[in-house]
Amino acid sequence: MNAIQMLGSEPWVERLGWTLVHFFWQGALIAVLYAAARRWIERRSSPNARYLLACAALATMMAAPVATWSTLGPSNEVTPPANRTSTIPAAAFPAPAPTDPDHANVYAALQEQLGLKLGSAKGPVEVLVIDRVERPGEN
Repeated sequence: MNAIQMLGSEPWVERLGWTLVHFFWQGALIAVLYAAARRWIERRSSPNARYLLACAALATMMAAPVATWSTLGPSNEVTPPANRTSTIPAAAFPAPAPTDPDHANVYAALQEQLGLKLGSAKGPVEVLVIDRVERPGEN
């Protein structure tokens, strides 16, 4: 069993996934309500009031995932996956070589468990430099 399968079987990962799915529609709803309220008070209120409205919308967006996480709560059903065993073979966690730094086993685990090989390389990098910005003139 690799690291991704082990993480996927954890109940908090599913709970986090559902929290993110719910935040997608919650964030969209909060944004629509903010836009409607902003348009409604646009001409009647001061910039400070509009700023406070924006801060309230952002605070609501910050609180929504926390509220969703606590509402979903931990699952009462504890059913381990069928393919999960109580022992993990020693080959899944290779011991680092004595001369290697502590981070060497992370690279080995990525390569063995996920099939990823990390390495450094040199190559061209696209860079965009903006010297100045001007307002467009009237034609």
